[in-house]
Amino acid sequence: MLPINMPRTNSNDNMCTLVQWLYTSGQRVREGEVLAYLETSKATEDLLSPGTGILHELAPPGEEYEPGYCIGYLLMDEDSASSGPVASSHASKPVSFVLTRNAQELVKRYNIADEQLASLGKKVLKKDDVQALITPPQSMRKQATSEHRSHNQAIVARQVTLAHQSIPAAFSMIKIYCDAALQAMAEYIEREDVIIGWPEVLIHELGKMQQDYFAFYQHLASGEAVAPQQKNNPNIGVTIDVGTGLYIPVIKGVATKSLAEIANELMELRLKALRKTLREEELSDGHLTISLHTDKDILMAIPLIFPTQTCMLSLCSEQEELYLNKDKSIGIRHYLTLGVAYDHRSINGADAVRFLQEIKRRLENLKDGGL
Repeated sequence: MLPINMPRTNSNDNMCTLVQWLYTSGQRVREGEVLAYLETSKATEDLLSPGTGILHELAPPGEEYEPGYCIGYLLMDEDSASSGPVASSHASKPVSFVLTRNAQELVKRYNIADEQLASLGKKVLKKDDVQALITPPQSMRKQATSEHRSHNQAIVARQVTLAHQSIPAAFSMIKIYCDAALQAMAEYIEREDVIIGWPEVLIHELGKMQQDYFAFYQHLASGEAVAPQQKNNPNIGVTIDVGTGLYIPVIKGVATKSLAEIANELMELRLKALRKTLREEELSDGHLTISLHTDKDILMAIPLIFPTQTCMLSLCSEQEELYLNKDKSIGIRHYLTLGVAYDHRSINGADAVRFLQEIKRRLENLKDGGL
C-alpha cells in the first residue's frame, strides 16, 4: 500500500486545496498519471500518481490540506483491493435499478460506480440519467465557478493585505496621446496578421528600458533591493481576469521577444486563465507588473504593488477629446492615461516621473517600422 500525500508545491503556502479527483476509488492508475488537480495561492497544479495500483481516496475534494497530509492510497494488486480499505469504504449494496443498453455503455465508458447510480433514486436508468452524472447541470457549474472565484479572491485578499501593510507606496500618472501609435498598430495587424493591443505594445517597450530604469525592475527582500537574475531581459507580469478570478501571469525575457511572440504568448496565458490551468512557473519571477484597467471610460486606477516588486503600472482605457489646431479649427484626438504606483523606499517621485515620461515618448513616437 503506497500513501498519496499532499505535496508542498509552494514554499509560501501552509495549505493546499484538493480541487478534483480525476479517478474514483477502485480504479487502476499508472505511475506518473495525473490523479487530481490542486490549487495553491498562485496556480493550479497536477498531482501525479506516485506509483501504479488501485486508487483509494481518503480526502474529499474542495477542502484544504497541509503538505504531507495523506489524501489516499494506492493498493498494489487486485487481492489487496478486494480486502483493503477500498472494499470496506464501498460495501456492496443490493442493486435496485436496471440500465438501458445505452445507459450501460456510458456506465462502462466512464466507470460509474453503483453507489452513484443508486443515488439517482430511479428504478430504470436511461442514457440521459447517466449523462447527468457525467455533465453536471448548468446551475452546478455556475456554483463551482462561483466557489472557485471565492477561493481565488481569498488569495488576492492575502496579497492585498500584505501590500498595504508592508509597502509605502506613492503614485504618479501621465497622459499619453496615441493617434500615431493606433495607426502604427493597425498597420502592423494588417501586415503581420497578429492581433495586438496596448498591453502587448507596452510590454514590448518595457523590455527595452530596464538598463536605464533599473530601480523599477528590482526585487525587494526584507526591504532591501535585489538585482534581477535576467539583467536587461526582464520578466513582465500582467493582470488577467477573464471571469475565473484574478491572475498575474508573467512573460519571461521580453527584451529578446518580438511583438508577435509577446502577443501570442499573452493570448495563450489568457486561455489558460480561462481554463484555470495556469502553472506555478507561469505566475512567478516577475520584475514588474502591468495592471490593466481598459474597460470603457476608466481614466485612473491606483494599483497595489505586488509584494517583492518595486512598482506596478496601471494602463487605462483610450479616451477622446476635442482640441484646437494651429489654425484654430477643432479636431479630435485620442489619449490614454498611464500611472505608476512605486515603493518609496526604492524610488523617488522625480524618478517615477522620468520613467513615465520615457514611456510616453516611446508610445507617442511609435511608427509602424518600430513595432
